Amino acid sequence: MTTISTTKMMTTTMMVQLVMVLTAAISLGVDGTPLKLTPKLDKTSVNYTVVEGRTAILPCIVHDLGTHKVKVVWMDQWQTVLTFNEDRIIDDPRINVARTNDVEWNLKFDRVKYGDQGVYACQVNTTPALSQVVMLTVVVPPSITSEIPGDMVTVKEGKTATLTCNATGIPRPKVTWYRQPGLNDLHPSDSLSESCDHTSSTSRIGQAGEVLVIHNVTRHCGGKYDCVADNGVPPEVRKTIQVKVRFVPEVRLANKRMGQSLGRDTILECTVSGYPQVLTLWKFQGNPIVGDSKKYKIEIYEHPDGLDTISMNLFIYNITKDDYGLYVCVSSNGEGMSKQTMELYQYVEKTKAPVITSPTTTTTTTTVSRHIIPKTFRPSDSKRFPNTKKNLHKGNQFRGRLAIGNRRGHHHDRTELVDTKYGPHTKPAEASIRAGEGNSCRHEPSFILSAVVSLGLTLLWRRH
Repeated sequence: MTTISTTKMMTTTMMVQLVMVLTAAISLGVDGTPLKLTPKLDKTSVNYTVVEGRTAILPCIVHDLGTHKVKVVWMDQWQTVLTFNEDRIIDDPRINVARTNDVEWNLKFDRVKYGDQGVYACQVNTTPALSQVVMLTVVVPPSITSEIPGDMVTVKEGKTATLTCNATGIPRPKVTWYRQPGLNDLHPSDSLSESCDHTSSTSRIGQAGEVLVIHNVTRHCGGKYDCVADNGVPPEVRKTIQVKVRFVPEVRLANKRMGQSLGRDTILECTVSGYPQVLTLWKFQGNPIVGDSKKYKIEIYEHPDGLDTISMNLFIYNITKDDYGLYVCVSSNGEGMSKQTMELYQYVEKTKAPVITSPTTTTTTTTVSRHIIPKTFRPSDSKRFPNTKKNLHKGNQFRGRLAIGNRRGHHHDRTELVDTKYGPHTKPAEASIRAGEGNSCRHEPSFILSAVVSLGLTLLWRRH
């Protein structure tokens, strides 16, 4: 084991010595003098882009210096010497030579400016001289300057509004226009239309450019507009311009007529849109109404949809007859005046109609009785009355029927109904009335008729 280890150590030592000999031979010429290596640059041309304000490092890497006493110089495009080896020549503290190892001779710019853009050269004092060219490009993020005082544009309705957004940057920025949510969307076309419709989200309007022109402005075109500048160098920037449209107030009433009972309270609602808003009030019988009293109270608050809109509510307490009439909501500004009229009238609650019950129907029953005439037939009557025996048993019944019946002998019992509401009416009796039961009913006409018939039969009987 010891012999093997010793052999390996000798072999390794010999290899190291061989490498050293070969290296020395390469560095020496034929006559044994050291060889001179020719320095060379890593690249001959470099393009370098940086954003303004950041740090720029222009590369310069020199290889194979050997024992050469190198001298590296940085110059700009006007052949001005900036640095010599590691020393700065010009009086600009932002410029220095940055070295992280023996082969690097980089030129460093702190907080680079757009004016630093140009061509720079790194030269090495060899024969012939070595030179590397670096093209420095400085890009500038976009910025916006506005010539509009207070970033607000005021225009009269029907006129033209011009919004300007001056954008700068390298490369030149592209400017687009947007409208913030809650404003009114313009007609869907590449150019702005005469009307503005509502939208609930930010949308692009018009064509790209630094100037936005709105022709024939309406009250619905007022609001906030954003111009956005972008040139591909982050970040993009935007500016907001407020547009105010001057127009005659517009008065709207929730109801044209309002009814309320005496002694009650009520609220009259009035919504007013206009810019600028100078005066808004309620009038009754030509006189302005003063709020915060026992009779009236006025509340004013901004409308949720914005657009220079307010709501003015009039509270009327403990209504009397003197409170009924015409109320006028009036609003005026420098552009004109507008008003709307509402009528407050007395509301009379309708009472419920009484429940009508059917009156009790009174029924009066009149019974036509069969009047029985007691009479005994004599045997001689059989000559004048055939079938006397046959009719003997039915004689009384026959005479009774004759007394109250018609000539055919058909008997009809009748019942009269008297309705206290509609008067008497007649209908056939539901039940027949037997002879002999009518004595308890008073019916004088029937009794007289029966007596007359009985008397006539008696006289006839005696004659025969």
